[in-house]
Amino acid sequence: FRILYNATYIDRGASEAILRSLTDASFQDGLVAGVPKVIVVAHSMGGLVARAYMAQVAENRIARFITLGAPHHGSRIAALGLFECAQQMRYQSPWIEMLEDMEAASAPEVPTLSIYTLNDDLVYPPESSVLEWAENVPVSAVGHVGLMFSEAVANRVIAAIRKGVMPA
Repeated sequence: FRILYNATYIDRGASEAILRSLTDASFQDGLVAGVPKVIVVAHSMGGLVARAYMAQVAENRIARFITLGAPHHGSRIAALGLFECAQQMRYQSPWIEMLEDMEAASAPEVPTLSIYTLNDDLVYPPESSVLEWAENVPVSAVGHVGLMFSEAVANRVIAAIRKGVMPA
């Protein structure tokens, strides 16, 4: 498997560079190994970048989509952010609405799991992480960053991945 990691939230260019990287990737290693599609696990803004990728480029390349604490409808706290990416993540921002409009025109068919925390210190309201077309799993007693380090969340992600790649 391949891990693509990005922790840059300064401008939209970083997100677009990741989107281009995903678009340009051939995933030949996976194809050779018999894995025809990829499983995307994305945290926070990465969930929005991956949704944009699916809506604009290649939903058919993704077997399963899992988000952790992604502000799918934006976050009221993002209004305090100084950089463009934070402004894009504002609750019901024009960018978020554009993404939702693209998905409404062609609803995603990728099996999707959105895990979010009821104790999120960055995504507010927490229900902003709920996707109408996904399986939504709220957790408690863990914060936004803690979603990436929680054993219970990791076990849920692993189970979802196995469900997507293991024969029934």
